[in-house]
Amino acid sequence: MIDITDRKIAEEEIIRQAGLITSLLDSIPDIVFFKDINGVYLGCNPPFTEFIGKPKNEIIGKTDYDLVDKITADAFKYDDIKTIEERGIRHIEELITYPDGMQVLCDTLKTPYRGSDGSLIGVLGISRDITERKKNEEELVKAKNEAEKANLAKSEFLSRMSHELRTPMNSILGFAQLMEMGELVPAHRKGVNHILKSGKHLLDLINEVLDISRIEAGRISLSMEPVRLSTVITEMFDIVQTQVSSRNQTIKLIDSPSNQLFVLADNQRLKQVLLNLINNAVKYNHEGGYINIKTELCQPDSNEKPKIRISVLDNGIGIKPEEIHKLFLPFERIGAERTETEGTGLGLNVVKKLMEAMEGRVGVSSIPGEGSTFWIELEHVEYQKFLDESALSAPKRGTAEVLKSGTILYFEDNVSNIELVDGIIENYRPHIQLITSVSGINAVNLAKDSKPDLILLDLDLPEIHGSDVFINLQADPETFSIPVVIISADAMTHQIKKMLKAGVKDYLTKPIEIAVFLKMVDKWIEKS
Repeated sequence: MIDITDRKIAEEEIIRQAGLITSLLDSIPDIVFFKDINGVYLGCNPPFTEFIGKPKNEIIGKTDYDLVDKITADAFKYDDIKTIEERGIRHIEELITYPDGMQVLCDTLKTPYRGSDGSLIGVLGISRDITERKKNEEELVKAKNEAEKANLAKSEFLSRMSHELRTPMNSILGFAQLMEMGELVPAHRKGVNHILKSGKHLLDLINEVLDISRIEAGRISLSMEPVRLSTVITEMFDIVQTQVSSRNQTIKLIDSPSNQLFVLADNQRLKQVLLNLINNAVKYNHEGGYINIKTELCQPDSNEKPKIRISVLDNGIGIKPEEIHKLFLPFERIGAERTETEGTGLGLNVVKKLMEAMEGRVGVSSIPGEGSTFWIELEHVEYQKFLDESALSAPKRGTAEVLKSGTILYFEDNVSNIELVDGIIENYRPHIQLITSVSGINAVNLAKDSKPDLILLDLDLPEIHGSDVFINLQADPETFSIPVVIISADAMTHQIKKMLKAGVKDYLTKPIEIAVFLKMVDKWIEKS
């Protein structure tokens, strides 16, 4: 006769423990199950029965081979055995296929479970259905990848668009500058001034589109320095005066100590912000209205640096209180329905992004029918070291700069750009020889033959990209030391940084400023 007392005691212990676990874990929202060492289900909670799709009485006493397909059951058995052997918590991400063909991805924790006397009873599992979560994660990754591809495509398009627009603009503004610097009758000078003003306005529009791309991509480049407010404001008045006068409006600086005030900002970006705000004040104002500019030193809190607030006030159509929150959103044109003013709705969004990039603030207050006040705040600084702007002025004939001699090799395939640079050199550096080539294929041999003091290089050349031309020049011992300056319509920040890091001496973007171009030429001819 066989004594089965010990086995009965073990079975009773298993049943008792299973009952305790089941009653304890019934309230847990995760899927909970309990098996003996042979894989027989002894207990589970309501979420498990819902998950399996069977009532509890059809689960207890069954194994995985009764509930799922053989491949999945084999995997479960393997995990149970490894859990028992390793005597620790086992973390598994598993795909479960049920008899009806449904597949579910689960995140499961399994751990050995022991009785009160320390003996191994079975395996306790806690599982969570992560099918939807994984699906959402995969969709997010897919959406992110598609967004990055779209953003890259947009950046490439903007870069190409910028190049295509800047190339003809280089000829328009370049030859207009040459004409302005020559002898002109008053009527012709007035026409040239209109060309320059309109061309620069178009260039500003190109730059604004690029700025949006750079800001969104987090690649905007700033040069923070002390900026004198009176200088910036005076420049803004000169730019908008024609537009203001055409609408019989007035613009003035009201009782402000701006001559003594300096802010920490990027000079060009600050001008861009103020010009945008002033233009809006003009556009959304009445005929005969006014625009006032006010600067004031704000009293900072104890932990803040002193700030300067620059306000642009107008007595225009104003903004409804419920619409103010939309002002700085892209493509929102508040008040456009009440005017014939054209626009993209991007300006104020660019203003907000630029102010945030310069660690400043922007805000607005308005009364419908009475006008609006847009303001910006930037850090106040005490000292400004002025640059000698005369250093950028083109010298007159007979000066030492005109007498400088040397040789420049210029790689450029656009005929008008070649003629422009040739005209600049002929008129302002007549003792410098300019050699041009429309192809960069034989750049190394041409450089060896001509032995130039300076190489000017366009990037968008036929047959070979300018960056590859530069690599070839750098690779040859005879041309390695010749300074190379890029003159390109590609004004994207990452391209400029890439080429400067590669070793080019300077990078001028088209349209070129003649004074800046001549200063660069003098620098490298002198060094040679």
